[in-house]
Amino acid sequence: MWIFFKKPVSAALARNFGFLLLDKGSASINLKSFHYYDRMYPSQDVASSIGNLIALPLQGQALKRGNSTFVDKNWNAYPDQWDILLNRTEKLSLEDIENYMKKWQTELAEKKGIQALDASQSRPKPWKKKDSFIKSDVVGKMHIVFSDGIYVDALNLMPRLQNQIRSMAAFDNPIFYKNKRLGYSNYYLKLRI
Repeated sequence: MWIFFKKPVSAALARNFGFLLLDKGSASINLKSFHYYDRMYPSQDVASSIGNLIALPLQGQALKRGNSTFVDKNWNAYPDQWDILLNRTEKLSLEDIENYMKKWQTELAEKKGIQALDASQSRPKPWKKKDSFIKSDVVGKMHIVFSDGIYVDALNLMPRLQNQIRSMAAFDNPIFYKNKRLGYSNYYLKLRI
């Protein structure tokens, strides 16, 4: 997915917007697999040299293989890709970004029963994030079995809680972080949770 801006924005703001968009989506969609999440660009909040090198949409070889194309709501490639990119792609203003972030933060905070962060605040680092479970994310009873592992019956759990548990159960893979640091794809890296 590509997000275009009317004017340059800071990498930190673009990343916070992207992460908040992922949080908003994971609150309502059960992400049973991380298979489709590859990486986010910009890959760091601040760059000291050339920044984030990315393959732009419509890159020659990718386009010839049928990849990196703009598609309609039915996943059909548009016949004139350049027209879509230049004339029909909506670009977000700084005001749009701030309004979406404020709206999403408020909605997510209300579901958790907490006060929303200021839109200008950075996303907390994963090791400083304090997520707690919310009673309303369980419809009926939550069943957990402790045996040779920990088994959670997801039948009565809302997608947000399922994704939260899945994220907590994922073990850090040093290869993922090495690839991320070097700007390599993690698409084929297998996650076992």
